[in-house]
Amino acid sequence: MRLAGSGRAMDLGNTRSERVPKQTLSLRERQQEQGRADIIGAALEIIAESGPQAVSIDRLAEMAHMARATVYARFPDGLDAIISETYRSIGRDLTQRCQSLVSPATPWREVLMTWAREFFAVSAQPRVGTFYNLVGPRLVAASGATGGGSEATLQVFVGSLDNAVRAGELDSSAPVRAIARMLVGALRESGMAIARGELDGEESLEAFGWLVGALTATAGR
Repeated sequence: MRLAGSGRAMDLGNTRSERVPKQTLSLRERQQEQGRADIIGAALEIIAESGPQAVSIDRLAEMAHMARATVYARFPDGLDAIISETYRSIGRDLTQRCQSLVSPATPWREVLMTWAREFFAVSAQPRVGTFYNLVGPRLVAASGATGGGSEATLQVFVGSLDNAVRAGELDSSAPVRAIARMLVGALRESGMAIARGELDGEESLEAFGWLVGALTATAGR
């Protein structure tokens, strides 16, 4: 399923580390980063094809064309660390894709709808949507790590609603951060329902549009 207007399905071959600018890395460090990216890319492919339960060190090594020892060298904590990083990589890629589709001049409503459309499109992808919305969060929480995707979305939504207030399109007394957090929560709940097959992505996007539209109903009062 692809939502109308969605840029594209997730590019599973475009995963790479963004933590350190490449020009600051030595050749060895670049090779290590590329090795990690290859492993995460392989994990995403396995998840897309067979689900997260099919990810194993042996299969990762085979798909990434490296020895088991090399996989462990790149991820000393093993499979749990790989799964956690794979989950976070989906959130990073989603955020980067959304950012590429908007600009500072993009109207605030369109920014919110872009994030919703792309998130619902990922949620609707078989196995990847289930992993990102249902399985991944539990695994990451159990490891004590954080995903970060929802926090990034929250910051974007807060900024967009602040822009709406400045433009006079949202009441200045509106509790912007609380509203933004509720909108992010609505996205997450809908994403989980889409991944479970309980909601349709297009209908969810339309419903989110109603929520966004309702925010301006009392503007100027």
